[in-house]
Amino acid sequence: MIAKGTFCAAVIFLLSACTTIETRTTQDSNLAYSEHHYAAHDLKVDWKSEQAGPDLRIKGTVTNPRYDTSYNGFELTASLLDASGKAFAKKVFLFYPGPLTGTQQFGLDFPQTEAQQLQKIKFRYEFNVGEGGDHFTGNFESVP
Repeated sequence: MIAKGTFCAAVIFLLSACTTIETRTTQDSNLAYSEHHYAAHDLKVDWKSEQAGPDLRIKGTVTNPRYDTSYNGFELTASLLDASGKAFAKKVFLFYPGPLTGTQQFGLDFPQTEAQQLQKIKFRYEFNVGEGGDHFTGNFESVP
């Protein structure tokens, strides 16, 4: 009887531990137009937005933190969002040629961006692992 109770308690403990696993991500809360950082188990992104007259430029680096795995077909998409969360502009950075290993610089230019309309940037990334391997995606939002 005691063995059954101990067994049941162990099973309940293990099940509760399995349901509380979280994906580790970190993202800064810096002010708009300052340096920003995002990190997850599969990608690290550092960037800064710059307003040059009516134009917006987002420049930074993407890092593959998995030294033993290369990312094929890597894409980073940035969508500019207004106050209602609606996208009014979108640009895509394609890492080409070859797989993403280590750190790579990127730049996205948005001509004629209305600064007062821009509230947030939504980033989306995707890649394949190996030749014809598994497909992964992720996304996050930030102030410019």
